[in-house]
Amino acid sequence: MKRVEILGAIEEAAALPGGTLKGNEILSSIANWDSLTGSEFRLIVLDRWQVSLSGAALVRCETIADIVGLLGSRVED
Repeated sequence: MKRVEILGAIEEAAALPGGTLKGNEILSSIANWDSLTGSEFRLIVLDRWQVSLSGAALVRCETIADIVGLLGSRVED
């Protein structure tokens, strides 16, 4: 998966227009980001890439970079 696709999945989960996120945002600064949005993001990731993210791990994320880090070596630039 590409980093831009991850950003798109976050935008989709948060009901943001495409291209809104640049990748350096703090999650608490993203409109609509909450636990429900995080759950929606987890479902999108599971559906598109068959990767299961831990809810507890996602809750500990503070930035988009932290989320990308959860996906580790699966992420291409």
